[in-house]
Amino acid sequence: MFLHAIRHDVLNANTFFNNRNLAPDPKTGKAPEGATLRQNQPGFNVGGPIVIPGLWDGHDKAFFFFNYEETALAEQHHGATARRFCPGRAER
Repeated sequence: MFLHAIRHDVLNANTFFNNRNLAPDPKTGKAPEGATLRQNQPGFNVGGPIVIPGLWDGHDKAFFFFNYEETALAEQHHGATARRFCPGRAER
């Protein structure tokens, strides 16, 4: 079985942190898209009984399974970082 999971910023909704941290666009009233996330996960798996003809029939006894997955993550941030500050002495 082959698999391929794709995550692309064009297909995703805007994030909570973009809505919270970035000023809204004056034309649309929505928070600008700040972070792009592109993730690809190709892979495959194979499994079945272990059979050695004339020597061993393991249809009901022994099985093998192999799984392979790869993750490619390209992440870029454009001003979508969380804003944190340390209060000064007067604010404490």
